[in-house]
Amino acid sequence: MDKKRTQIKYYMAAFFLAVIAGALFVVPFTVRGGGIYYLGSDFVEQQIPFWTYCNNAIKQGNIWWSAANDLGTQFIGAYSFYNLTSPFFLLSLLIDADKIYLFIGRFLLLKFGVCSTAAFAYIKQYTKTPFAAVIAGLIYTFCGWQISNMNFFHFIDAAAMFPFMLLALDMAFKKDKKGFFALTVAICAFTNYVLFVGEVVFLVLYLAVKLWCGEYRLTVKKFLQMAFESVAGVGISFVVLWPSVLFLLGNPRLSRGYESVWQMFVLKPIYWAEIIRGSLFPAECIFDRGFYLHGFTNGAELYLPLFGMVAVFAYIWKNKSSWITRLLVVCAVFAVVPVLNSAFVRFNSEYYTRWYYMPVLICAVATALFIEDRSISIRPGVLFYFGLWLALGVVFVSFTYYFKVTFIYNMVPVAMYVIVSLSGFAVTLLWRKLQLSRYRNVLLAAAVVLYCSFGGIINSYYHQRGRDAQAVKSYYQARQNIDTERFEDSYRISSGYFFMNMGTILGQSTTTTFSSNISGSAFDFYAATEIPRSVITSIDKDEYFLMAFLSSKYYIEYTEISRTDSDMFVSAENEGGFRIQQYRYTLPMGYAFDSAVPQSEYDKLDARQKRQYILKALIVEDTDMVRDVLDIKTARQITARRPDIRRDTAALAEKACTDFDYTNRGFSAKYTGSQRDVVFFSVPYDKGWNATVNGQPAQIIKAGYGFMAVKVAQGENYIEFTYQPEGFKTGAVVSVLSTAAVAAYTFSGRKRQN
Repeated sequence: MDKKRTQIKYYMAAFFLAVIAGALFVVPFTVRGGGIYYLGSDFVEQQIPFWTYCNNAIKQGNIWWSAANDLGTQFIGAYSFYNLTSPFFLLSLLIDADKIYLFIGRFLLLKFGVCSTAAFAYIKQYTKTPFAAVIAGLIYTFCGWQISNMNFFHFIDAAAMFPFMLLALDMAFKKDKKGFFALTVAICAFTNYVLFVGEVVFLVLYLAVKLWCGEYRLTVKKFLQMAFESVAGVGISFVVLWPSVLFLLGNPRLSRGYESVWQMFVLKPIYWAEIIRGSLFPAECIFDRGFYLHGFTNGAELYLPLFGMVAVFAYIWKNKSSWITRLLVVCAVFAVVPVLNSAFVRFNSEYYTRWYYMPVLICAVATALFIEDRSISIRPGVLFYFGLWLALGVVFVSFTYYFKVTFIYNMVPVAMYVIVSLSGFAVTLLWRKLQLSRYRNVLLAAAVVLYCSFGGIINSYYHQRGRDAQAVKSYYQARQNIDTERFEDSYRISSGYFFMNMGTILGQSTTTTFSSNISGSAFDFYAATEIPRSVITSIDKDEYFLMAFLSSKYYIEYTEISRTDSDMFVSAENEGGFRIQQYRYTLPMGYAFDSAVPQSEYDKLDARQKRQYILKALIVEDTDMVRDVLDIKTARQITARRPDIRRDTAALAEKACTDFDYTNRGFSAKYTGSQRDVVFFSVPYDKGWNATVNGQPAQIIKAGYGFMAVKVAQGENYIEFTYQPEGFKTGAVVSVLSTAAVAAYTFSGRKRQN
């Protein structure tokens, strides 16, 4: 009983020390933010709006198609990467959606506490003293990677769950624990399926190195056991994983391949510099950097609070043959060879460092062993630390005099990073000298908690100074302070910069979005009309023909920065801190053209013409599908008459739908015509859509570079589109069967043991 109480005490210490360390910056910056903890662009414009929207959507049963993400997109595919099945988000369902923004700082503290506890549970296997594992769990939780990625928020969820999966793997091999590994695989896959891919790669390396070092013994029986648990664990998550993967295949960001062998094997100088800087200093604020690349969001953040890499290298030097050393060497090779690094991100040629939390966890293990083993000499770590400074000097000289790059953008944060690094090094040396002191553990714990907070303090300050607290508050309270009754379902809204997910906040269909995951058909439309789209959709408000085509009627921008003044807008109102204007000429969702033009013909126009003549005729991939209803035009015929926004919208408005409504399964509309027509909806096409007209199945026509249309009869027509994500049924069946298989397997294993 005493042993159990002692273990509980250390688990509580791991949790609450992390909460205290986080509170040292979350609480004061919540006060500074007027009651709201917030960071930079992604945190403000993505994370909290998505938590708010998904909370509302789930409670309303609107879990299939999200009209409030870009031009419309699959709900599961859009949000599973961000938050949808994260344990932390699911807990937020207990809170009123409109109050989520007030609790976000508390959820961050909860994530820190869980992360530290998970890391402690994993690391204590390798330590003689639980105290060393508590310290290691703290420095993992507040390492440079974690602090830098607070801005992305959902990445912290993956880092918090990851130690459980390594712990489960160890327990399966060392204690023949059954079922736990499958469960942790499922949890990690549910938490963030994109980062889970990298975790699988790391797990393979981890397993290979442990087998190499004799830490694990692999028999045929054990291989079959682990293969089953791995597949079954993934299978449990299939209800979300499979629709998400099929959805993600339409995202062009996946197709960035290597252009040369050189690019595959030679790391750019900037990333060598980043690895050196990230090993030496606390995390940079990505939007207000001190060193050489302003706005660089993909830094190599490897720093461990207080100890840095001193303890890690000291341990490595003494234990050259340990599994920890070999695994870290393998990870280092993967980090500096671009094609190997890309294995963690589906072999995308863009150099991502978002898997670094995995080797950092192993660095934390090495630090824990250094803390409790007084026989490990600190001298190699000291030499390595000064070696990093020397390498940084080489970077400074080469960047300044060879590459002609500004080395320091902002001296103030750089000075703080230097002070934190040097003082942490000094405290590490001092603690090593005082290791026999009676109060050594208390002093070390206090120092670690303090140094864990420094990175968060620096980042929070520089993130917040670029944002006005009142603007952030107005953004989050827009749903309560703006009368959303004015926004008709048959029209979309657009919004200004810094408020790009206003549609998500308000729950309204929108043409302005900051989201990585949108419908692949929307990407097709943006590419065809040459609208830049990586993670942000921001169509220029002066693209009047496009706005009319996409049924955008309302333009919202923050009152303090409102600069819109055009006779193309009417009825400007100020409400909730925002200026709301209406486009003078636009179209409701669902309207019919008099003619069609083959997509191959329309491609002959330049991008500007494509955007201005888009109201002239229905663009179709296959003219045979509409030839019996519409006249087929050529590009020359389409451009014979100059575009006129007033005339073009007036002609189409005469043949528009009425009673357009979004439903929990899609959308519906009524259309009355004097003849057979093809009714167009600027909703992105997806394989999950089915359409009916007057209750009878209707064939969906791909039109307008990625949207949908259906044929209707003369007279009154009730049109209904229903959606179910591609792969959802298959995923659900696999999840149920996998869950049952794991439950039976685990129960039978326990029964045999008893």
